[in-house]
Amino acid sequence: DIRRVQRQQGEAYCQLSDFLETFPVSWTLERQLKNYLKQTVKRVTLPSKREMATLLPDMLHGQLCSEALGAIVSPHQMFKGLMEKYPSFQRDLCVKGLEDWTLAPDEVLFSAGLSCQNMLFVAFNFVLYKRQGVVMQEERSRPSKVKTWTLRHGQSWNSQASPTPPPEVVSSKRETDFTLRIKPGHWLCEPCLWTDWRYLGQAVAGSSASLLCLNQSQLLHITAGHADISAELVIHARLFLNALNDIPVEELSDVQCLGFDGHGRARWQQNAHKDYTRKAAGQVKGLLDHNNLPTDLQLHRYMRELVKALGILIRGAPEGLRREVAKPFEGVWDFQDNSPLATPLKVEHLVFVLESLESLLLAGREVMGEVAVREINYDARRLIARTPLAK
Repeated sequence: DIRRVQRQQGEAYCQLSDFLETFPVSWTLERQLKNYLKQTVKRVTLPSKREMATLLPDMLHGQLCSEALGAIVSPHQMFKGLMEKYPSFQRDLCVKGLEDWTLAPDEVLFSAGLSCQNMLFVAFNFVLYKRQGVVMQEERSRPSKVKTWTLRHGQSWNSQASPTPPPEVVSSKRETDFTLRIKPGHWLCEPCLWTDWRYLGQAVAGSSASLLCLNQSQLLHITAGHADISAELVIHARLFLNALNDIPVEELSDVQCLGFDGHGRARWQQNAHKDYTRKAAGQVKGLLDHNNLPTDLQLHRYMRELVKALGILIRGAPEGLRREVAKPFEGVWDFQDNSPLATPLKVEHLVFVLESLESLLLAGREVMGEVAVREINYDARRLIARTPLAK
């Protein structure tokens, strides 16, 4: 196997030399290209997920990917929750969504300013990341000897750069001057899943490294048709972006993992009041507090306002989530067009809508506690009980 790799890399070296003879470049770049090939000769290429698929039947390959790759992704709390709740999602994510990427020693993953397409999970060894400037050659060759900063499990750049940083990294320089050593259990570039993102720093592989890549189109593809999963992704995305928007520009980084450490979770709680699901629930609660005359007209008015609140809830959401919210109204009211009622509303319609609202809000339990959601629905059901409509 080693001889095969050496032969292939030798052929690559000859091809590079022929190319450079035709298209000359600077000596600095030529040396960098040849050093890269020289380093890759020393390693045996790891088999990829796709190569394993040619060796195993579909069932075994799916089990292998689900167990092996799922363990790498599971430190991310949102993905962990979805994989535990929806086993089929774990299989689809690991088989169809995640792509493995094996890097040569000192290979550059990305540099500042380029468009980011993939969220990256560190699977093996480590990655060096620097928010400002580039990772120096000394840091690449002796990563354990230089002033690197290893992310502890479940923490992020933003939480580490808090007003009370650990003693070992206190310096007159800004925290962004340090090089981070990112190990398995951590990830980079999550914002690219939820918004347009450009790299803010440079990342370089250690002696060698393996990563798992996930891009937005792959994630949307494997969740298409799953309204519940889409709803939870929308809620997470809104929360993530709210937290991201509150971070000063000079503190932004490619390695923030918002919301999964103590500081990030506290930030999410602070932003909860601004979140769109909280606004929708607040509208419903306000209607219930002021609706003291439960007549047919009041109930219809309440339904219209509830629909308005649901409209806020699903604004910008995937089609699957919009269809899920509209289900209770099928054959009764096309609320998306605000058309007239097709048939008289009955109490069971409203109960069904409230239950749907409850399940959607509970999916965003990071925003609202279960008690708050259930109180809203308890008040609504008490209002229904006083409403003189035939059941």
